[in-house]
Amino acid sequence: MKLYIGIISPKLLDFFGLFSPLGVGGIGNMTLAPLIISRDPMSEGDETHEYIHCLQQYELGVVLGALLGPALLLAGLPWWVALVAFVWGLLPGIGWFSIFYGLIYAYWSVVVKKNLDDFDKVTPGQKAYFLIPFEREAYLYDQDGGEYLKVRKWFAWLRIKEAEAEREGAELSEKLYLAYAGNHSLGIIFTKKKDPVEPE
Repeated sequence: MKLYIGIISPKLLDFFGLFSPLGVGGIGNMTLAPLIISRDPMSEGDETHEYIHCLQQYELGVVLGALLGPALLLAGLPWWVALVAFVWGLLPGIGWFSIFYGLIYAYWSVVVKKNLDDFDKVTPGQKAYFLIPFEREAYLYDQDGGEYLKVRKWFAWLRIKEAEAEREGAELSEKLYLAYAGNHSLGIIFTKKKDPVEPE
């Protein structure tokens, strides 16, 4: 059973492209759970990629909302404040997922070096995009189709470094991560394995 509604709308994607490092025409698909907006009918890989984002948005919205609600009640705030915080966290485009996504993107935008020979055709904004743990999970597993979705564990993006060390396949996302592996701490807190060997 699919937990999303698919919409084909190139014009809507071009509008969102105005606010994206990928630019107008650069976004092929976009997830605002429960909606997945695509430029054309999606391939199996694209559908899996966006479905992973759907699950990420659901788990962040529901789990963080469920934790924040009682916390606000314990802090003495009215019940309706807790309810608003929970419902607001689920809203597409402005919920908890979007806040975390934006903060992590901002972090990487500051951290990435503007000059990296192997990626000279990639802008700093695009580098930051491919380094976001949500994107790294989606790119690592999007070619697995429904098989990964059957075995995916909650909050898998928190352990993405460990997953990348065990397999190859994220390509640009994985290579960029390895290139910056020694220059950051965000996204590696939850792994027990050593850093993968950096490429020569």
